[in-house]
Amino acid sequence: MATKPLRRWSTDELETAISSGRLDNVQRYEAERILSDRERAPERRLVRRSYNAAAWALDGQLHCCPDHPLAFGNG
Repeated sequence: MATKPLRRWSTDELETAISSGRLDNVQRYEAERILSDRERAPERRLVRRSYNAAAWALDGQLHCCPDHPLAFGNG
């Protein structure tokens, strides 16, 4: 049984526990989910940065072009 929450375990600790069979089924499922989330984190950060950059660029265009159909408050 785990002595500290699985979320606080390092990636190496989780992988070792899964491969050695030290975890019960519920803990193994949770550990696999945590590892999966950690693998996707860089992708989510990249998507968020891209979205924010596009939003800022679009916002700048709309302020520069008040007649643009997507610009708010022009009529």
